[in-house]
Amino acid sequence: MWITAVTLDGLALELDGILADVTIRHGRATIDDGPTASTIQLRLRNMTRPFTGDFRVGVPLTVDADGVRRFTGLVTDASLDDDVLTAIGVGVLATLSRYPIGAAPWPAEQWSARVQRAFAEAGLTDLLVLQYDDDFDPVLIARGTVEEPPEPVSLYAYLQTLATDVGAAIADTPDGKVLVQALNARLKLSTLTWATAPAGVAWNEVDPGLAWEDADAQEDLDPAAGRPHVVVDPADVLYVPVWEMVDEVENLSEVGYGDDLSVTAAEPASVALYGERPGGITTQLAGLADATQRASERVTRRAFPRWVIRSVPLLRGYPSLTVGQVVDLTGFPPASPYEDWSPVLEGWTDTIDGDLWLCELAVTDPLLSGVALLWTTTPADLAWNEVDPGCSWAEATALGALTTTERMQANA
Repeated sequence: MWITAVTLDGLALELDGILADVTIRHGRATIDDGPTASTIQLRLRNMTRPFTGDFRVGVPLTVDADGVRRFTGLVTDASLDDDVLTAIGVGVLATLSRYPIGAAPWPAEQWSARVQRAFAEAGLTDLLVLQYDDDFDPVLIARGTVEEPPEPVSLYAYLQTLATDVGAAIADTPDGKVLVQALNARLKLSTLTWATAPAGVAWNEVDPGLAWEDADAQEDLDPAAGRPHVVVDPADVLYVPVWEMVDEVENLSEVGYGDDLSVTAAEPASVALYGERPGGITTQLAGLADATQRASERVTRRAFPRWVIRSVPLLRGYPSLTVGQVVDLTGFPPASPYEDWSPVLEGWTDTIDGDLWLCELAVTDPLLSGVALLWTTTPADLAWNEVDPGCSWAEATALGALTTTERMQANA
């Protein structure tokens, strides 16, 4: 495994004898992080005066490893130490603050339509990779009127607002696009609907032998979409990841909506254990029903502390990773709280030096993304009387949750 191609300002570099190492960071670290641009540090050695004399920042940079694109972005900074050139780059997401939008009124519309409107007004429709839940695509309030035009904002700043509305991950993709992914869409990434089919895939690019009823995943239509799960071989894990549990309980979740209105959802069992732990968000949601669902989901996912792993160090790179994939981890030692665990991938860091490729996965509790077991994939031989009565379906993020008591209130 090694770097197979680097292009700088459209020029393919001859890597033999000049490539030192590269570190690429994609995605984010936690579920609450805002839009997070990818970054890269690329070191080139044995530089010559003709190369450094013509070198400039602000130009495109791409990196492939084992023939797979791992980074697309722009060079922002560089330093030269003797004959070693270090180039720093960022993904396209970091440039979206340059695009003003929203100077004219916008009508009330669904969240997915508002995301598409924001990118279209910036002239960046082709950059958008939108993944949303068509069962929860709430209507947002209108923005400004003809009589009182709204204040323009940057696309980057407005993406933060849109992320808060439904809970969404916003990050660069390795091929140079911007992923806007509603958290509720993560459970459905393995199921393709017409509404979530990739807009950039033309009919003549699709396998003509593929029937719609057989299109179970986006990868059936668009191989670049990646597989829903990352199955990690325990032998690839550098060391046993550290389990953590922190007191970040939120059992009263207030969601602002409409014109200075709000609704609060509570988790009574958590309040009884920990007392009132309020929290909340302000959104552009227009209706009470959508705000109530947002508050209810938020409090359900945050009301109790749980054992989690934040990062998984791997001894090799995995060829296809995408934010929002489920990561299947197994082979934990006997003292671990779970025999197996399937968190959600929020981001990853590739460190490549010659043929040494280390990859660290940033993962989060699947409950925070609403990723639970699917009814259709639950073992048929699991009887109801074998299931822990204290485990709600929302908490069934792994088979072990159905048969063992994992909720904090059950252990109190």
